[in-house]
Amino acid sequence: MNGAWTLIAIAATLIAIGRLAVADPKRRRVFRLPPRPVPLRPLPAWGLVLAPGLILAALGTPADVVIWCGATTAAGWALAAVPPPLAQRLMSAVAAGRWRRHVARLPALVPARRALVGMARRADPPTRTADASGTSARVAALEARLAVLEAELAALQARPSVPAPAPASEPRLHAVETHPPTRAAGPR
Repeated sequence: MNGAWTLIAIAATLIAIGRLAVADPKRRRVFRLPPRPVPLRPLPAWGLVLAPGLILAALGTPADVVIWCGATTAAGWALAAVPPPLAQRLMSAVAAGRWRRHVARLPALVPARRALVGMARRADPPTRTADASGTSARVAALEARLAVLEAELAALQARPSVPAPAPASEPRLHAVETHPPTRAAGPR
């Protein structure tokens, strides 16, 4: 399979996750929304969530499945973070087809991105000259300090090693004093 099928599988999964989010009674309670008059059954939606992944696993490459898992997880968390009123507006926009005008502009962005990448590749590499902040001077000072520390380390490693002194005998712990048990005072 190619990337288009993976994107279709991700979109199908996200629609099913959106349906689960809209129908979730706990989510509706947290956002103080009225309960749905007819509760939606979550089992078919869970089937729709998992079906694209199973199809990718059967027909696609392992990379397709990994991409589907990652995108579904990240987008699912993002979808869960969207408050229900905003989610309702987004879902109605998708249902009405208003998303098409935004998607239609995407191909126009590809040549612009290619042009920016090409300009970045053609740019001259940065040179090491002193700039206004003195970055080059700081780098030179750090390199000089590093050379001094490396010289000290080499001198320490060149010295013959002196054996460590033998450990002193361990001090004896004081014996715990034991007292005969006392009897409780009281009538005999």
